[in-house]
Amino acid sequence: MSDVSRRMRLVFAIIVLLATVECLWLLFVGALEWNLRNLWLKPGDPQMAINARTAVADLIFMALNVIALVVFIKRRRGFAVLLIVGVQLFDAVNLLYAGLESAAGGFWDTAAFRWVIAVVPLAIALLVLWHRSVDAVERKSQLLHA
Repeated sequence: MSDVSRRMRLVFAIIVLLATVECLWLLFVGALEWNLRNLWLKPGDPQMAINARTAVADLIFMALNVIALVVFIKRRRGFAVLLIVGVQLFDAVNLLYAGLESAAGGFWDTAAFRWVIAVVPLAIALLVLWHRSVDAVERKSQLLHA
C-alpha cells in the first residue's frame, strides 16, 4: 500500500469520525431541546413554540447530515461530494448566523460557543474537498502508470 493510499484512508476515517460526532451531537442537542422545550414556561408561552421549532430544526439537520454521510461513505465522488460539502457549509453558516444572533442578544458565551463549533463542519468540508483532489490526482497517476 502506497503512502498516498494510507493518507487517503486516514483522511477518510477522520471525515467519517468528525461527521459521526457531529450527527451524534445534533441528535443529543435536538433530543435535549425537545425534552426541555416547556421547562419553566407557563402554558401558552410563545417561547414553547420557539423551543419546539429549534429542537425540530436540529433533528432535521441531524437527518440531513446522516444522509450526506451515508451517501459519501458509499460513493466518494460526484454528487456525494457536493452533498456532504453543501450540508457542512450550510451547518457552518447556520452556526455562524446563530452566533451573531446570540451576540446581538448579549449572550456572548453562547455566541462564542457556536462560532467555535462552526469549525467542525468547516473542517469536514475542507477535508472532503482535499480528499477529493488527492483522490483525483491518485487516479490519474494510476492511469498513467497502467
